[in-house]
Amino acid sequence: MSDGLIRFGFFPGTVPGGGADPAPIARELEELGVDALAWGEWPTVRRDPYTAMARAAFATTNVLLGTVVTVPGLRHPAVLANQFMSLQELSGNRMFCGIGTGDLSLIQLGKRPYRLGEFTEYAMAVRRLMTGEEVSWDEHPLRMRLEFDGPAPPVWFAADGPRTIRAASQLADGAIVAQVGSPDVVRTTLARAAAGAAEIGRSLADFDIWFELRVIVTERENGAIDIRGLDVYAARQLRYMWRSAGEPSREAIVDAIYERKGLQLDPDIAERLWQFNNGWVDSNAYRGRANVRLMDELGLREFASGHFYISGPPAVVADGMAELIDAGARNFFLPMLTNDSVPALMKILTALR
Repeated sequence: MSDGLIRFGFFPGTVPGGGADPAPIARELEELGVDALAWGEWPTVRRDPYTAMARAAFATTNVLLGTVVTVPGLRHPAVLANQFMSLQELSGNRMFCGIGTGDLSLIQLGKRPYRLGEFTEYAMAVRRLMTGEEVSWDEHPLRMRLEFDGPAPPVWFAADGPRTIRAASQLADGAIVAQVGSPDVVRTTLARAAAGAAEIGRSLADFDIWFELRVIVTERENGAIDIRGLDVYAARQLRYMWRSAGEPSREAIVDAIYERKGLQLDPDIAERLWQFNNGWVDSNAYRGRANVRLMDELGLREFASGHFYISGPPAVVADGMAELIDAGARNFFLPMLTNDSVPALMKILTALR
């Protein structure tokens, strides 16, 4: 992990009304100095990321390209390995494979997310196949017979909690950590990754940790949540915070979220967060305003805005990002929240490098 280089990546697929062809926005982002472009895989919600990455590979020359994150089990490991190695050739060795347990992408297909052991088995099969090793899959020995030019793309695990961070630090080439709204989360992640790597005598010098957060310039401090649609997202993130901590009881919620993310919740906020999830309306997760109204009734709007976004005038955004950098973060993935948000944001971010 580099101590000095600070890199910023964006998700072109999240821009509202972005259109089917990612090539124009990929070129624009590269010209603005963006270091990486990433696409998520969500078959029922977003366009195919592999088509997008192929188009972006031809439209750009230097920017890294990859998934944050792809979904296990939708393809045989050899198929996924072939896709990434083919894109690696097309892009001139600029690909990365971010992969997670599947979560909502699989749930919405009627399948359960992968458990940690299943996930690491699948992800490492893909990684080993890309490096030319033989693997056993479904009790069948398997090796890629195709010859690809260049190195295999790095494999980064989506790793929010202590077990997945430990697994990533011992098995993968990097980690992608979501919901990073606090320097405490950065420090906890880095400490857990270092401890996991130390168990096997590994250095983090060649291990990339990318932190995912939502950043936007707004007139008022913490103003992102005032933008319609971003309040719905914030409500979903309150739900994810609780769900990813194991759906803890009222009594256990403070300890469970601290164990998951290293975030120390105020007991009053924790109580309201529990009430929010107890009243959550699942049918309104993406449409409708019931959960936003519940968030407001419980006084969670400012907490959600401050934790799930860094937003405000340029100086506020710069200070918020600087706190994360001072805590040790070096690589950031940022969704595109509005069509015109990136140029102003890149001026601030470039000054922090």
